[in-house]
Amino acid sequence: MKLYFLVEGRRTEKKLYKAWLGHCFPQLREVAQAADLSADSFFILAGMGYPSYLQRIPSALEDSARYGVDHLFVCIDAEERSYNERRQEVSSLLESAALSLRNQGLPFSGQVHVIVADCCIESWLLGHRRLVPRQPADTALAELKRFYDVSRDDPERMSCPSDHALERARFHYEYLRQVFWHHGQSYTKERPGIATEANYLAALRDRCLDPAHVPAHLASFRLLWDTWRTLGGRFDVEAGLSSA
Repeated sequence: MKLYFLVEGRRTEKKLYKAWLGHCFPQLREVAQAADLSADSFFILAGMGYPSYLQRIPSALEDSARYGVDHLFVCIDAEERSYNERRQEVSSLLESAALSLRNQGLPFSGQVHVIVADCCIESWLLGHRRLVPRQPADTALAELKRFYDVSRDDPERMSCPSDHALERARFHYEYLRQVFWHHGQSYTKERPGIATEANYLAALRDRCLDPAHVPAHLASFRLLWDTWRTLGGRFDVEAGLSSA
């Protein structure tokens, strides 16, 4: 199996996806460039943020066709757009690129998966139930929890306070940083820390599969999880905060 990932950013997503793939598909090895793809390998291309990643979609699809990729994943954030708007934007570009390749005699025979984090990858990471303390001692975290308790309510549905200077995605990022700080951990775009660990991924899995939530929490993350499971991803680690 050959997997190709075009991820939105140049830092966080590359580190997270590499770690998570290692937990779910330990048989796969990472290669440094698409041309090196062979059986049981994956390649991750940084999209360098929005809108730069849009310009990389046609070349990612062409690489996938040229090197016999089985599954191309385009993994991005919705940010200030709606989930459906961002997904449609990417899907339209993929359709146009696929048509162009067919006209050149280079059709892509694999599958394309558009994964849109709603609203951003930090929204997913806030889905770890045990991260947010019941009664935060820190004033800033206590105020965040009063505004929206991500341990109880779906992080993907969290808005941004009307009087807040930050956009929604940045607000989710700052919320996550405060939660990590509570556990003596740090979270930055360069260093996602404990979010790369197997038990952290297990916590997100458990949250999106919890039958008590109707509708389900972390629905956009579940699309990724279900796809990997369909592809044979194996993962039996229990959720926890062993490093916190």
